[in-house]
Amino acid sequence: MSALILTHDLHWYLLTTTVVLGVGGSTVATRLHQRWLAVHGVSFTVVYGVTLIVAIVCGTLTLYGVPLLLPPVVQWPVDIALGMVVGWGAFVADRAINRRCQRRELGRRPSQAAASGGEQRVWRAMAAPANAPAGEPASRRDLLVIAVLEEVVFRGVLVRFALSMDATPLIGALLVAIAGVFALEHLHFGWSHVAGKLPFSAVVTIGAVVLGSSVMPIAAHVMLNLLVFRHLRETSRLTVHRMARVRAPF
Repeated sequence: MSALILTHDLHWYLLTTTVVLGVGGSTVATRLHQRWLAVHGVSFTVVYGVTLIVAIVCGTLTLYGVPLLLPPVVQWPVDIALGMVVGWGAFVADRAINRRCQRRELGRRPSQAAASGGEQRVWRAMAAPANAPAGEPASRRDLLVIAVLEEVVFRGVLVRFALSMDATPLIGALLVAIAGVFALEHLHFGWSHVAGKLPFSAVVTIGAVVLGSSVMPIAAHVMLNLLVFRHLRETSRLTVHRMARVRAPF
C-alpha cells in the first residue's frame, strides 16, 4: 500500500492544495457552485470564501505559522492609511482602463456611429446595466470578506512562500506570477478588468514585500471593493427613461 503513496511528506500535499486553491480559487469555486451547490441555494460568495479559507488553513500548516506578513502594531495605522490611498488610486485607474476599453468597443459598432445624439444616449443607458460585471456580490459584507480572504491568500500565504525561496531570481519570478494570477482571476469579468486589476496587484505585491506587511494590501483591497460596490450601485440605478448622458460602468 505504501508504494501507492506519491510522497510521505504531508507538507507537499498541503503546499499543492494551497497553490491550486489559491491561484485558481475562483475557477474551482465556480465549478463547484455551478455543478453541485447552486441548486441547493448556496451562494457563490460562500463557496469562494470556503475555498479561500481551505487554502489559508493549508498554507498556515505549510508555513508553520501565521500566513501573513505582520509588521509591528505601531506600523499598522500607517499601513492602513497607505492602503486606503492605494485602494482609491486603484479604483480611479481601474475605472479609467475599463472606460477606455468600452469606448473602443462602442467605436466598433456601426449602428452606434450612425445613431443620432439622442439614440446614442438611449443606447448607453440601456447598455450600462448590461455591461456591469456579472456575479456582483449581494452586499458590502460579501465584498469585504472576499477582499480580506484574497489578500490573506495572495499577499499573505503566497508572498510568504515566495520569499522563503533561496534564489533571488526565483523569488522575483514567483512575485510576478502572484501579481499576474491575481489579475487573471478577474477574467470572468472581461479582459478590461484583468488590465484594470494588474496595476493594483503589482503595487500591493511590491508594497507587501517592501513594507513587510499584509496589512496595507488588505486595507487597499477593502477600500477598492467599497468604492466598486458604491459605483455599481449607482450604475444599477440608471434607466433608459432618464434619457441623460450616463457614465459607462467600469
